[in-house]
Amino acid sequence: MRQELHTDGAYGNPANDLKFEEEGIIHVQTAVRGRQCEVSFEIKQTATERYRVNCPQQSVESQPSGERYKALFNKTICQSCQLDGKCPAVERKSNRVYYFAYEDYLRNKRIRSILDIPKERRKIRPNVEATVHEFSCRLTNGKLRVRGAFKAKLFAYSTAIAINFGRIFRYKSQKPALIIVSFLNFVQIVKERLNFSEELKFYYILKNIFLIFCQKMKTYQFSTPLEKYCF
Repeated sequence: MRQELHTDGAYGNPANDLKFEEEGIIHVQTAVRGRQCEVSFEIKQTATERYRVNCPQQSVESQPSGERYKALFNKTICQSCQLDGKCPAVERKSNRVYYFAYEDYLRNKRIRSILDIPKERRKIRPNVEATVHEFSCRLTNGKLRVRGAFKAKLFAYSTAIAINFGRIFRYKSQKPALIIVSFLNFVQIVKERLNFSEELKFYYILKNIFLIFCQKMKTYQFSTPLEKYCF
């Protein structure tokens, strides 16, 4: 079974589409906003470099056209279509031509992926709002407690690490005490390997990661004794 990644409407772009296709991940976009094309085309891959293009009235096989592909639609059928004046296909002497590239196919596939999954999974949303809250809950009146770009980056990185650790361990295990000990072992190894100096306050950054981690894991009963032992 292929994995699914649900994101909001702002996440889709050609680079991500190529990566998802390479990794075999189905990208599902939710809450897509903005203008929509009045004539919807569906592009399906039938074989390597072969595609079938469907419009509201016709379905045709694509043909190579240089570095792109083209779908040739019957002009007579197009002229009888109610959407004739709004169709993005280019009118030629004998037919109508719709040009597209491989990136257009991936984009079309991404946009339509939400229609290929059950309705109960179409409203799954990435927990972006909660992530923003977790990131900013330790700020004072929305302001950092440090100054300078370097220290601000350290704060951002350490907070992101703490959030990710909390989520991973909550998902992987139901034994919080063992998780805390494992995390502290990681902290000790990092401190020994990198020789953090007091001047850059890495020591306090690691402690901050630990406290955030305990808060997210809801393991306050273990945090105080282990904090004294490690820090």
